Amino acid sequence: MHLVVAAPYFLSSTEVIGFEKIKDSYELCPNFGNIFTVIRYNLTYEVDDFLLQDGYLFRSRKLCIPCTFLREFLVWELHAGGLVGYFGRNKTIEVVVHRFYWPSLYIDVTRLVGQIAHVN
Repeated sequence: MHLVVAAPYFLSSTEVIGFEKIKDSYELCPNFGNIFTVIRYNLTYEVDDFLLQDGYLFRSRKLCIPCTFLREFLVWELHAGGLVGYFGRNKTIEVVVHRFYWPSLYIDVTRLVGQIAHVN
């Protein structure tokens, strides 16, 4: 599946199997369930800094990633999947924060980069 995620301020293209399932994960996600429900069922497309577009939830122009396998996958891909080799923790956080949002992002990226470093 090829996904182009477009918001008024955000354009990214990536190929991720199962990316469409994000839309189905927001409502039950402990991080985004409440805000997603408010936006979706109150017929408004934006609340506070959150925006719902084409079924995807954004915060401050960044795609919200619910509590799924995708968080780890994205960190791994952005940390080690590029042609330039492995980024360190700080650069990986910078790259992830630039595109995505979830409340425990900094903690999760630090933990995952540490795990990857121990494997290598």
